Amino acid sequence: MHIITNGENYVIYHESDSKFSIDFTESKAEATRFPKAYPAIGVMKRFKNKLYGYYVYDECRKKPEYENRARMMLSYEQRLEIYNRANGKCVLCGKEIKINKMTIDHIIPLSMGGADEMSNIQCTCWACNQFKSNILPEQFEKKIADIFTYQTDKKHGKELRWKIAKKLLQGIR
Repeated sequence: MHIITNGENYVIYHESDSKFSIDFTESKAEATRFPKAYPAIGVMKRFKNKLYGYYVYDECRKKPEYENRARMMLSYEQRLEIYNRANGKCVLCGKEIKINKMTIDHIIPLSMGGADEMSNIQCTCWACNQFKSNILPEQFEKKIADIFTYQTDKKHGKELRWKIAKKLLQGIR
């Protein structure tokens, strides 16, 4: 189930005869529960101004699904600073990228409580940004290692040099 909250207050959603309204409560028990995130996100968008700072919270997975907050607007100078900090390369794959092709990635995703500030922003290529999505750096590294290990095991699983390399890699993790 999903609820709309800002961490302190909860939303009660009313719908009758094509009229929609919301109320606020401090009681989690009184909050309207949505079976899926999509209807709750619809309510968030319908009442965007009233629900600034609120988010849809998945009670089963115990994490935010959608947040209603504006992202920091970066000036060209700030983008250039981020780009130079990464030496013109994607910080995840190391590929050189042009400044007009760089994407901005939140190191700790906003949906995981990351700050929308310069110290939490890094330069990435589009593919890596999409692949990383909204997971923490440690989860991303594990995902990459798992994919690499699985794919290489499929291709070279019987070879002695891979068996040795795999043991070494498992020791690192």
